[in-house]
Amino acid sequence: MNTLDFSGVRNVNDLMDVCGTHNNLAGLLEALGSFQRSGFLARRARMAYPAAFSTLTDDALSDANAYWNNELACATELAGAIDAQRTLAGLMVKREQYKARTTVRGNYLAGGVKLPAAGVINEEAETVTAVTEAQDQALILDVAYASIKGYIQACAGVVAGISREISFRQDHLRAGVRG
Repeated sequence: MNTLDFSGVRNVNDLMDVCGTHNNLAGLLEALGSFQRSGFLARRARMAYPAAFSTLTDDALSDANAYWNNELACATELAGAIDAQRTLAGLMVKREQYKARTTVRGNYLAGGVKLPAAGVINEEAETVTAVTEAQDQALILDVAYASIKGYIQACAGVVAGISREISFRQDHLRAGVRG
């Protein structure tokens, strides 16, 4: 069975290598200005979500703000790359389905048998190994996309919390409560 193995994926470059579209997709995204290969180095351990923004020092709050904004940007770019891969995978599924239907029809015609209803041909085509493998690969990308979208929402929540804490501290400075 020919499936995608994401176990070694650590960045967008790795993802595109695994999906087999690295050069074409990366080149297109770079030409459009929405991707930079050097921008994705091997990922480090992720910082824990801040539990109490008010306990962070000013420097720690600033560092957390930079970190989580960077995470949000990287996750958003990764979501775009995964979504592009999902589009390609969907087209691969359609191509394999078309090829399988053509083969099934050809088998009936070669045997001198009257073609069954289109639904029967479609059902037979769906069981062809190449079709199920393409569907499995598309499903993996769908799951990865849903996961990264959830992470984007989590990062956005942290960034919003940090932003509120920064605004709160600025208000206190302006009011002379904090010095």
